Amino acid sequence: MAHRLASATFTFCRKTPSRVGSFDARVSARPGQADGLATARPALSALTLGASPAGRGKLRCGAALLAGVAAVLLAFGPARADVIVADPGGSDSYGLADILDAGGIRVGNLVFSQFRVVASSSEGGSAAGWDDIMVSGVLAEGEYGVGFNGSWTADDGGRADTTIGFQVTADEPWLLHDNSLWIAAFGASDGGLVVVTENVYDMDPRVNPSQAHCLAEKMVVYDGLDDGRIYDHVEYEIDGSPAAVSDVWVVKDIHVTSAGPGSTAAVSEVFQSFSQVPEPTTLVLVALGAVGVVLRRRRRAGR
Repeated sequence: MAHRLASATFTFCRKTPSRVGSFDARVSARPGQADGLATARPALSALTLGASPAGRGKLRCGAALLAGVAAVLLAFGPARADVIVADPGGSDSYGLADILDAGGIRVGNLVFSQFRVVASSSEGGSAAGWDDIMVSGVLAEGEYGVGFNGSWTADDGGRADTTIGFQVTADEPWLLHDNSLWIAAFGASDGGLVVVTENVYDMDPRVNPSQAHCLAEKMVVYDGLDDGRIYDHVEYEIDGSPAAVSDVWVVKDIHVTSAGPGSTAAVSEVFQSFSQVPEPTTLVLVALGAVGVVLRRRRRAGR
């Protein structure tokens, strides 16, 4: 079913286990960065506050509106309080076994869980596996995410490959609508190649292969000849329309290969972050609250 928002049409549907919602691509609201709670920052430019009695009345009315919006957001509550809580951008990192035991790792208002790892390598290659990969919280350009630290090396014609899969869930009422992928510690020489690919789905592709939508495909590449493409960013789409979902399943492949004797390739840090927008129903609540402020002002002005 299509809904018209402003001047653009977006896909809207709701399903289990993911919430999928329509959104206006111009919305730039993000969760607060001071802590893990999502906070609303509606732009009420029409509301002017002064020192007069009327201004104080507007202040009280505006405060009531913001308090109401905050109550709506906090009523959902952060999910899975028992998971590991990582400091976004901090120096702490955690092993996958500890994250699995805890049920996931929280970074801001995002929970990363259900990790799975498959590693393989040939002679001359070394791939980080389940016991070798460390996960840390990331806050990059105002967006929460995770970093993976391990050792992937290849020389003398060797290769190494690791596939990492996991789920990302946003606290209500936030929805994920795009994400970025990049590498930060890497190298290659004499034909060596570093490639990290990633597919993002709206449901687990292992469980629902015929129903899962691939929301985005990304790739970063470094071959030692120039800067390559070490950063990629893609917005989510379903059937060609922008999409925003409450949770996604990420399948990432980290691959290094050597072209032969003397050729090397290595990478040790892979990062990603996620952009978010409020769920459409939350935007409606904020809009209704703003309308209420205007109507109250008019009633007071008419007295």
